[in-house]
Amino acid sequence: MFWNRYQYTSSLPPEEFESHLKALLQVERENTLATHLFKLRDVPGDTIQGKLDKQRLTFWRTNYVWNGSFYPVFKLDWEARDTVQVAVRTRLNLLAEGIIVIIGLGFFVWLLDFVLDSGITGAQMLARLGLGAVVFFIFMAIPLYSYHSLRKQSLRGLEEYLRLQ
Repeated sequence: MFWNRYQYTSSLPPEEFESHLKALLQVERENTLATHLFKLRDVPGDTIQGKLDKQRLTFWRTNYVWNGSFYPVFKLDWEARDTVQVAVRTRLNLLAEGIIVIIGLGFFVWLLDFVLDSGITGAQMLARLGLGAVVFFIFMAIPLYSYHSLRKQSLRGLEEYLRLQ
C-alpha cells in the first residue's frame, strides 16, 4: 500500500524528545506479519507496540473495540540538532494489507463471473458492473475509514505528546 508522510519540528529538547519516545512504547515488538496476525493472544487492546532503533521508532496502536485489524503503523525518523526534525510516515499494517488484497482479488473474480454471465445484453452487463463496483467500494470503504480515523486520532495524540508543530 502507500505511505502518508508528515514533517514536523518538536519543541522538546533532543534528550527529552528521546526519553518521551522510550516511554511511548508499552510492548516491544517487530513489525512483521506474524506479529500482527497473532496480536490477539497476549496484548490487550489499545496497547502501543513497536520497536525503537537509533534514529527510528516504528509503532502501532491496536484497538479491537471498533477497528479490528485495520490500524496504521507509524514510522518516525528524527534528526536532533538544535531542534528535533521529525518525519512521520503511516500505512496500513501488513495483515490489513493482506486482507484487502485477498478480498479485492476474490471480489474481482466474483465480479467477472457476475458481469460476464452468458446470455445478457450490453446494458445488463453495464448495470451489473455498476452494481458490483458500488458493492466493492462499500466493502473497501469500511476498513479504509477505520484506518484513516485511527491514524488521525493517533497523529493528534502524537503531536501533543511530542510537541510537534
